[in-house]
Amino acid sequence: MCEEVGQQRKSSLQSTKRKLAKRAGQSMSFLEMSAYAAGCCLVAIPLALIPGTSLLTCASGIFRAMVGAIHGRPLWTAAMPDVPWEAVDVGPAPYEMVPFVWTPNSSRVVRLPGGQGVKLQLASASQPLAYTIEGLLNAEETAQLRKVALAQLGSKVSSASNSVHPKIAVLPNSSANIVATMNRRTAELLRLPEKVFARANLTTTWYGAGGQYLGHHDAMERDLYGEACRKTGKLPTPGGPRFATVVWYLTDVEEGGETMFPFQGVSQKPPKSQLDRSDPCSAIWGKLTIPAKAGTGILWYNYLPSDEPGSDGIAALDWGAFHRGCSVHRGNKLIATRWVPLPLPAHKARCQQDSQATPVYT
Repeated sequence: MCEEVGQQRKSSLQSTKRKLAKRAGQSMSFLEMSAYAAGCCLVAIPLALIPGTSLLTCASGIFRAMVGAIHGRPLWTAAMPDVPWEAVDVGPAPYEMVPFVWTPNSSRVVRLPGGQGVKLQLASASQPLAYTIEGLLNAEETAQLRKVALAQLGSKVSSASNSVHPKIAVLPNSSANIVATMNRRTAELLRLPEKVFARANLTTTWYGAGGQYLGHHDAMERDLYGEACRKTGKLPTPGGPRFATVVWYLTDVEEGGETMFPFQGVSQKPPKSQLDRSDPCSAIWGKLTIPAKAGTGILWYNYLPSDEPGSDGIAALDWGAFHRGCSVHRGNKLIATRWVPLPLPAHKARCQQDSQATPVYT
């Protein structure tokens, strides 16, 4: 791929793109646009001379980066699936440790036991299976959680020296009533036992201007958990595999700060060179991209489902769930993240060794 072999030659262009991304929303003069286009051509032509690449391949990637930098965001993003809506009443969170997945045949208004009507709109039918969320917390409750999150993060939440790197803090269930409320309603919405959340804390993340989180997956291949048990005696993520993820946005971001799924629709693990790419989100078009809007959220499942005996309800890692936090161009971004451990019995929810040194893990 030209992204790999031309890394050194593209470094100056990437620097220019970063500067342009920071200027998103500002108009560019005709002279600036012409100079930038000429620079893209000068980079694309020598890259295309490398065996295995083409002028079209390299030029198209650079063109997307150029247009994205000028536009300030992807030229287009994936559309929501057109599915019917249905109303669903649910009871308290179940006690059984059984994985549950909302099937992608409809969007739903889910009425929780407390009377809250939560809108669960299908955002991606597969790879990843994802839903946007509205109504899990109201505006006042979102403000309460925001206040608690900022207190846990500390008063100095960003600075010039570390603004690109997000700040993260944990929000234990005992830290505030609103945290317990968030956990209870999430368990009710996901139809999972609330006690599973005791295995991993709610977390909060702050992004200042320029802050971003490059591409990553919240979960790992199942066999890596066994390998970690053998080597360290500990699970790589608290509570075991992260069955699902819920992100709740606590602030409006004026520009940027979206949650993007750059490999939406993939059926297998992308090459490492693609996983490690640091292209700005504005250069990635046509993928699931959720804006950061206070009082809304997103749910996605990190594994493909399975009905096979002994699978615990999950199959392979869903690489469509690989995601990134796009750069904040204007404003600040504060989120609460609920990683949902795979709901399994307690004896499988910890890393331990049997007489044959075979790990038992979630």
